[in-house]
Amino acid sequence: MARGEPGYTAVPKWHMVLAELAPQDRATLAAHMNRMVLPPYSLLFQQGEPSDRLWVVESGRARVFQTSEHGHTFTQAVCIGGTSVGLAAVVARARRDTSAETIDTCTLQVMPADVLLALMHTLPGLGAGVARLLASTAMESFARAEALVVQPARVRLARILVSLAGEPASGQEGALQIDGLTQEELARMVGVSRTWVVLSLKQLEERGLIRRYRRRIVIPDGASMMRFVQQDALA
Repeated sequence: MARGEPGYTAVPKWHMVLAELAPQDRATLAAHMNRMVLPPYSLLFQQGEPSDRLWVVESGRARVFQTSEHGHTFTQAVCIGGTSVGLAAVVARARRDTSAETIDTCTLQVMPADVLLALMHTLPGLGAGVARLLASTAMESFARAEALVVQPARVRLARILVSLAGEPASGQEGALQIDGLTQEELARMVGVSRTWVVLSLKQLEERGLIRRYRRRIVIPDGASMMRFVQQDALA
């Protein structure tokens, strides 16, 4: 699966910012960031809060999600190593329009918003790198919005399963697996009930698109799952 398709894992793009900086300026930027290691399901920020910090995922995964006025939660993206989280709101000095939490144990780099904004005036290239990253992310977001809101929940479930299946299944060429994810956690990501997730996973298994084990889901053929997503989205 190609990283960065709408509704999938966000493309790691923090390198766009670093590429605009001289080596000594990269070191200055790094010196102003603090490393944190957070356990699974740690909240990074919440929708409606002030944007007081920039987060960059170093390792592990975090998800960005939005909660509707009716309380339904929609996962917008899964962020992996090399992905910035919440940058646009920091630069715009706006309140968060999304929430973010870790999926598994995450190592993150954190910088106060006022420090980043000050460095954008003093480090040559930092402002241009941030602008380039934001422009690229915005183009992806327009496509992602349609996938999240218009497409049915079963498509969102299949997309999220593929985006979370970051590791190939042992001994199975083309297969992917997801470990340690409960049905309740999946329901929260998709914005549906646990009962709905149970029934939908059963349907995917009957189609041969997944195999379920105790706290493990295997996607035997990622390409077949993607074809199902594309066909079901157009149905």
